[in-house]
Amino acid sequence: MLRPGSSDAETMKSKIRLLLALSLIVGLCGCCTKASNSFRTQEWGPSVNGLQISLSVLIPGNLANPELEVTFRNSGKEDRIFKLGSMFENGKWLEPENLHLTLVGADGKNQDFEFAGRRFSGVQGRIDDYIVPLRAGACYSLKLRGDEFWLPATVQIGLTLTSSRNELQAWFLSDGIGTRPDARLMNLWKGKLRSNRVLLLHD
Repeated sequence: MLRPGSSDAETMKSKIRLLLALSLIVGLCGCCTKASNSFRTQEWGPSVNGLQISLSVLIPGNLANPELEVTFRNSGKEDRIFKLGSMFENGKWLEPENLHLTLVGADGKNQDFEFAGRRFSGVQGRIDDYIVPLRAGACYSLKLRGDEFWLPATVQIGLTLTSSRNELQAWFLSDGIGTRPDARLMNLWKGKLRSNRVLLLHD
């Protein structure tokens, strides 16, 4: 039995608060609402430790700033939780910093883009881990735009198609380590995921 004020009791309270926060995130931010059959027809990258991702272009004609959808799927038999990025100002906004894009031109050269999101000069309140729980068979989707990514090599904001035929791929990298004490108690997924490739044609 846990006594009030004991270290074990405080640890248990921290776990409960974290689980409640995770439930709220999944309820409000980007959970999959498509019929399950639609996910069966999607193209997916290879499964790694029970997770895989899919990339879709929602508005193919808008190549100047394509609208994208990245979907994570728990393809394993066990429940998973993973760190997608960071939450700022006590959960006011979420940044999927661990998500990247690779643009491949007709010449075979790769451009690796990182998530830029909303840049800021200062942060008020807490910075927490952006953690997503997925039960076995569950999905989690994000709608993103091309101008939310930047190319560190040239400090370019947004995707620029360098040839008439381009391929776009999403990839996700997580070290499985939470930044806050509560998150370090969680069994976070660790690994690297690559999505399917999407063809972008440019006149």
